Amino acid sequence: MLNVEQPPNIPQRPMGSIPVVVRLVRPDGEEWWPATANRWTDTHGLVHWVEDEQQAQDHHYGLAWLRAEDVRRFLKT
Repeated sequence: MLNVEQPPNIPQRPMGSIPVVVRLVRPDGEEWWPATANRWTDTHGLVHWVEDEQQAQDHHYGLAWLRAEDVRRFLKT
């Protein structure tokens, strides 16, 4: 992931579970994925997402710190 960036100060404990969409920049392009944020600062969010829904039980997921502009909240309906 090309847009992963760790903040200078990291919260030590989870802060919640917020549904978000995240911009993931890979060598072959940019994608937006549904994800969950569970730690954040004013400038970054720690997010995790399922890479392959068919293999979610096998822990095929991503976990990364992203800049706040690459993380957007969304409402589940």
